[in-house]
Amino acid sequence: MPVVGAGTANAEFEILTGMKLQYFGTGEYPYKTILKETDCESVAAVLKNLGYGTHAVHNNGGNFYSRVNAFSMMGFDTFTSKELMDITEFTPNGWAEDAILVDETIKTLLSTPNQPDFTYTITVGTHGTYPTESILEDPYCEILGIDNEELTNQWTYYMHQLNKTDQFIEGLIRQLEQLDEDTIVVFWGDHLPTMGLED
Repeated sequence: MPVVGAGTANAEFEILTGMKLQYFGTGEYPYKTILKETDCESVAAVLKNLGYGTHAVHNNGGNFYSRVNAFSMMGFDTFTSKELMDITEFTPNGWAEDAILVDETIKTLLSTPNQPDFTYTITVGTHGTYPTESILEDPYCEILGIDNEELTNQWTYYMHQLNKTDQFIEGLIRQLEQLDEDTIVVFWGDHLPTMGLED
């Protein structure tokens, strides 16, 4: 995604609909504007018409970026947001840990035993603001080569959380391998973190 620091919902919109944001106004978030007025063809809508169950799963609030409304306008049958999850583990920053998304994603696939599914799962564990002080007892890795202790601490925290998202991915793939159905898994990255990146 060619953005630093923000814009998750717009990247989602482009990926799910195939429409570029250049068709919309400057600074517009279609989730929060046009999708409040009309529905929109998307991957979910197309697959729904082909008989798929269509689901979205996200360990953040359903009203953030108006996702609860936008997903219904884009053809998703269900949307499981953090309000519908029993979240007990949080990042030091207060975001829900991504590990909960393994079971929540599998639940969507098992909810429709006689049809194929499209499930769109959104993680949140690597999001900031990133702490400038050292708060991790056992960080995943050591960051070297930055002559700024606060920035080093931020990158250490970010890489630690990125590793936890990798662990979620590993856990999800292991669970999917246990299912008796053909599965395609596609991953794509969100915006880069806001930590002095300029290019």
